[in-house]
Amino acid sequence: MDAELLAEARRAQERLIDAERDAEVARAEFHRAVRRLHLHGASLRELAAGLGLSHQRVHQIVESAGGSRRWLRRDHARPDPLLLACTFCGKGQ
Repeated sequence: MDAELLAEARRAQERLIDAERDAEVARAEFHRAVRRLHLHGASLRELAAGLGLSHQRVHQIVESAGGSRRWLRRDHARPDPLLLACTFCGKGQ
């Protein structure tokens, strides 16, 4: 085996490992940024249009980054979805 070519392959392998790690970090930062935009009031459709992505992809990104506050708020406000609550005062049945 050619030692010089093997060394070149190892250097390329190290660069690839570094690039994959950098891509994972960048993806996580992007997903958090999209979720923050959504939590600050941007709708999924607005985000999709602004980022040039599908509504479904933006929804997947927001969910993978922790979900939306709206769903969390609903779960805390009414833990049992079978119970009815007043939409005006929030009092349970």
